[in-house]
Amino acid sequence: MVAHLWLHPQRPIFIEALGRLRTHPLLLLGLILSHLAALYGSAITELPDASMMVWPDFLIVCVADGVMQFGWLLLDVARWHELPTGAWGAHLLHHLWQGCAAAATQVTLCLLCLHETPRLLSSRWRNVIPLALILTLLNACAHLMHGDFQRWIILEALLIAAPLPFCVAVAGVKFIEMGSFMLRLWGKLWVSWIGFAITAIMLLALLNHATRMLALSPGLPSLIASAVMSAVLHLWLFLAGVLLMRNAGYLVSPTSQQ
Repeated sequence: MVAHLWLHPQRPIFIEALGRLRTHPLLLLGLILSHLAALYGSAITELPDASMMVWPDFLIVCVADGVMQFGWLLLDVARWHELPTGAWGAHLLHHLWQGCAAAATQVTLCLLCLHETPRLLSSRWRNVIPLALILTLLNACAHLMHGDFQRWIILEALLIAAPLPFCVAVAGVKFIEMGSFMLRLWGKLWVSWIGFAITAIMLLALLNHATRMLALSPGLPSLIASAVMSAVLHLWLFLAGVLLMRNAGYLVSPTSQQ
């Protein structure tokens, strides 16, 4: 973390994101609880035994999981898509609920990051609803596709859709026009986004390594420690990503549609 604050070429972004992280303790607590539920329901119980893996394979698994987590970073920082589905009889209903929760969470976080009031979410509902449907579709496909090639297809779709919550939060345009808005944003952003992606994936890989090491000592303390580290890192990287997109410039003021 110190290296990123002082040596990284995008250090102003990471420092500002760290400052925003400290200003929303209740938000961080909520994310810790959601990550705790996700880890308890799926991640911890499905982790391969780190003690039975050789180091190169272990490293590859950690990096691969970090890449997929980066794909979801700007679409579902609370990890709603990882909550267990067994309690819901109908998987489609569960995915729809997850998509709605993720869409509302992401747009609200973007508004908070841009110093806007979350009440603006009500004026964005025409765009939040299709965003929720897109996240529902991505979540359902991610649960249905388990092969390596299929996972890469899902990852590409996630990366393409990554700016959608930010665009919904700041753009006073119809959702059907959001595609051209995203293309203009990507045109300004792609170079700096590559550097950010490399940093984020490596940090997420280290997080996965720590999570797997803690899983060797199962229990509530290790689960809570994993949830705290996961929530803090995901929120920090999410805020940095939103600030990076903010610095790329957006075309319509967030307050123009109040």
